[in-house]
Amino acid sequence: MLLRMLDGVRGGSIRRIKAILQVTKDWFMQEQRYLPALRAHIDYLISKGWVIAMRDPLKLQFRDETCVVMHGMLIGED
Repeated sequence: MLLRMLDGVRGGSIRRIKAILQVTKDWFMQEQRYLPALRAHIDYLISKGWVIAMRDPLKLQFRDETCVVMHGMLIGED
């Protein structure tokens, strides 16, 4: 929307702003996941019967076991 608003405006600085906005838009359109190995491991646990008990922080449960994701690590709770 903002790019369309700037279409009618002329000038070098406007072209730079439009370029920055396009790069920003492209960056946000990319996949936002991080720590793909952790995500793959969590997907594996879910396929084996673990369930997501809470989302923030992410907590997984299976029978009487519970794990929570903290600082990019999957940690078992006692």
